Amino acid sequence: MRLREPLFGVALLAVAVVVVASLVPALDDLWVENPGWNGLSEFYREVDPVRVRSSSDLLGVDPLNSTLFLVGPSRGFTVDDVAGVRGYLEDGGRVVLLDDFGSGNELLEGLGLDTRFTGALLRDGVFFDPVPEFPRLLNFSVYGVETFLFNYGSTLSLGEGAEVLVRSSPLSYVEDGGLVSGAFPVVARVPIGGGVLVLVSDSSVWLNCMIDRSDNRVLLEGVLRGVALLDVGHSVPTRLLAFKWWLMGVYGLLSVAEVRYGLALLLVLAVFRLKLGLDDPVEVDEVGEILARHPDWSRERLMWLKERLG
Repeated sequence: MRLREPLFGVALLAVAVVVVASLVPALDDLWVENPGWNGLSEFYREVDPVRVRSSSDLLGVDPLNSTLFLVGPSRGFTVDDVAGVRGYLEDGGRVVLLDDFGSGNELLEGLGLDTRFTGALLRDGVFFDPVPEFPRLLNFSVYGVETFLFNYGSTLSLGEGAEVLVRSSPLSYVEDGGLVSGAFPVVARVPIGGGVLVLVSDSSVWLNCMIDRSDNRVLLEGVLRGVALLDVGHSVPTRLLAFKWWLMGVYGLLSVAEVRYGLALLLVLAVFRLKLGLDDPVEVDEVGEILARHPDWSRERLMWLKERLG
């Protein structure tokens, strides 16, 4: 009984932790299951993307009938990551990279491009909604969009081979050693092999709080071709989200029949062994218990009496 109670408590606690972690939504920025203002749950419902965790997940995908979205990457890109994206592009894939102050430039550098996200905060003192840091991009017809709205976005510095698709208004401005105004590139595309890389200098345009502002949803529909793929491997998760990822990995592992039946067998053996251990008689120190109540009695005499009584 003494062993059974703590084991039951540990098992109950483990079940409670798993249930709570499964039910409580992760509120990470730009996370597809985050229903808050800073999440991408509405984006997820719109395009129903396949989640891509590593470059190996791109193997077997039809590049000509899919679009890979990289939204606000915050984790660096390895050599293998860059090679995977490059291969996908060269085979005719479409990659849409949304970034402003993240690590998107690492991917651009790895791909050998001169184009960069400047990281300069874009403002517009005339065309904005509701503050200058939410500049409205007007009078364009790219991907079927006439106007869409940024949310603390940046600008692009274009290199060789990049084509400007959208510029900010001539009244927009950034701070770059002083106040600089002008029409800055904010959306561009770069052909790579048989594919195309689309760059948008704001990772927030499809947040839950932004996707239905102006024509932001129309922009999403316009850039999407075929099956949507969403990169989730280049974000730094909170502990809750990291635990959810671990649980999803466990669930995926348990879907393998051999693993599932093997764990069930181990559980049965463990329970059987535990039951045998609990059923073993526990030797009670009767003499010690008596002495605890009568410390002035003689242990030797009590032992002699116990032997005599059998």
